[in-house]
Amino acid sequence: MTTTLFTNAHIATGEPGSTAASTLPLQDILVTDGVFTAFGPGLAQQYEAQGGDLAAIEVVDLGGKLVCPPFCDTHLHLDYVFTARKPGAVNESGTLFEGIQRWSETKSDLTVDEIKQRAKIGIKKEMLHGVQLIRSHADVTDPNLTSLKALLELKEELKDTVTLQIVSFPQEGMYPTRPAWANRVPSWWRKDSRWVPTAWAASPISNSAVSLASIPCTRLVELASKYDKLIDVHCDETDDPNSRYVELLSALAYKAGIGPKVTASHTCSLGSADNAYFFHLTKLLKAAHINFACAPTENLYLQGRQDTFPKRRGITRVKEFT
Repeated sequence: MTTTLFTNAHIATGEPGSTAASTLPLQDILVTDGVFTAFGPGLAQQYEAQGGDLAAIEVVDLGGKLVCPPFCDTHLHLDYVFTARKPGAVNESGTLFEGIQRWSETKSDLTVDEIKQRAKIGIKKEMLHGVQLIRSHADVTDPNLTSLKALLELKEELKDTVTLQIVSFPQEGMYPTRPAWANRVPSWWRKDSRWVPTAWAASPISNSAVSLASIPCTRLVELASKYDKLIDVHCDETDDPNSRYVELLSALAYKAGIGPKVTASHTCSLGSADNAYFFHLTKLLKAAHINFACAPTENLYLQGRQDTFPKRRGITRVKEFT
């Protein structure tokens, strides 16, 4: 048995003021065989009082440093990482649309082992920055489900190191272009729990008409409600201020009563929408209680490429959501 006692730590609990080192008392942390077993002041004295020998364990004085839970990356594509280095994969225009096209053209020769090798490098970089919870999307428009298989294997292999939450992501659309493919989803969920995505995603922005986009969104909510799954949608990842899919998704989630299980990722269009529309939309968003995932580093790079002046930043309304 391996025991380590960390002393004199400021512990961030997530509560207001928990990172204020000047106002909170120092605490100790006891770790046994890699598991946190106790938090609180005076653990060294308690350990000795219970017959423990401090000389026989590792004691680390943190000297008042801040200790916080691991960070969470709520939006990642581990099957994509480092693929821009492949021949023909360079996104010359820097736009989202070319990025998707380049991925479509270069993903055909991917293998499970190759994806896992790249993903492990990405996960290591994440962990070096304190991230141990990762929600990663996996492209499932490949008929062999190569990305999904790779990330599911990786999730099991690294379960003691990092928590991976896998989202099945039909990068090239689910409805109406691939109805046969989409009908396979319930069979995956029924057949084998190992194949059940922790979350399910669709990409409504790939459809140019609201009438078409309503098909995958509606079916998505139906499936998630039936099989009790989470939803994470790439939604309104565009500079078009008239894109309304987050409103559609929110309405469907509100009607089904699953809002807290739904995440709308990107929602860049809300950064371009006028205040009158956004004010109108906030009532629905508050009622639906859906979640939002902002991707600033990606969308600061991808959005505004068609603009001359002013160039939009492409970030959703983070301040209004918090």
